[in-house]
Amino acid sequence: MKRSRGDALLDRLGGPPGLYAAACVAWTVAWFPFRLLLDRGDPIAEIVAASGLRGALFALGWMALGWAQRTYPRAAGRRDDRPPLTASQRRVRAHRGAVVGLGIGVPFFGGLIFLTLSTGRSAGYTVCFAVLLVGIIAVAVTALAREPS
Repeated sequence: MKRSRGDALLDRLGGPPGLYAAACVAWTVAWFPFRLLLDRGDPIAEIVAASGLRGALFALGWMALGWAQRTYPRAAGRRDDRPPLTASQRRVRAHRGAVVGLGIGVPFFGGLIFLTLSTGRSAGYTVCFAVLLVGIIAVAVTALAREPS
């Protein structure tokens, strides 16, 4: 079965949390112009923080949809003809996902935490971003510990 360019691109991001971190950034960038259109005189820091939180939530929904399609391929109307990954391929995928997840997630959510703390706006945003950052770090550390390279 020939793989599409999109599947190949997603495979380059590795396993969890790499794909989620990249999806958060992509959804945040996509949501930002819409948030600007809905502007009610909010400061730009509030618009960026709201875009970041919505991007993280949309990425969670997108990841859940992808998980459901992989778990129940017949219900989604697809067949998965790909062979299962070997142990070395799983190690490489886990390592790549951890590196990509930490490389994207830490600066992205760290920057959003810094933004919300420095502007003194919405402590709820700060808590949400901190929980997401801790989750990304925990998943990355677990992936690296479970699959030694």
